Amino acid sequence: MQNKKHIDTVEFFFGSEPIGKKYSSLALLRNDIRSMGREINTYYFPRSICLMVVIDLLSKMRFGDSGDYGQVGKRFKDFVNEFHNEENISIDIGVILYAFRNALHHSFNMATNVRLGDVDAYNFCLISAPSDQRLLSVNSNVVKINFNALEVFVNNLIESYKTHILHCENDAECDKFSVMLQKYGIMRIG
Repeated sequence: MQNKKHIDTVEFFFGSEPIGKKYSSLALLRNDIRSMGREINTYYFPRSICLMVVIDLLSKMRFGDSGDYGQVGKRFKDFVNEFHNEENISIDIGVILYAFRNALHHSFNMATNVRLGDVDAYNFCLISAPSDQRLLSVNSNVVKINFNALEVFVNNLIESYKTHILHCENDAECDKFSVMLQKYGIMRIG
């Protein structure tokens, strides 16, 4: 059982209420994603970037800085693969989403040079389908990502990690979460 301070820290990070002028970085990202999505079928590109930033932030909270754990890519992929609960996905979802993240963040388009099977390069295509349909489909050299399912997928990652860190029995992991919260999980506004 965790102490009250740890529980309060976790609840602040995953919650939406500020403490004075301190806001949870995660809450601000989630608010931006919701705000941009108020109109149906809008702002897929910036919302997708925000969803990938959420995974980056959560992976940093889980594993620490690059110097503590390894490269950003390893941290990102390991986080996705540890906390996702997708069943029916036969490919390494961490690899695909990290390639998607890089395509969005670094090349500002939907192309990547990740190797999957016999194909060396892929183009990503965002589609709008009901959220209960498949997250990913790979055809030839195109990876289709169902944006609505991606949003649900990331929300499930958030909830899985929250449950994990709330019930954390490893003092070093709990302490790392608190350190990462101070470094990356709080934004001061106003």
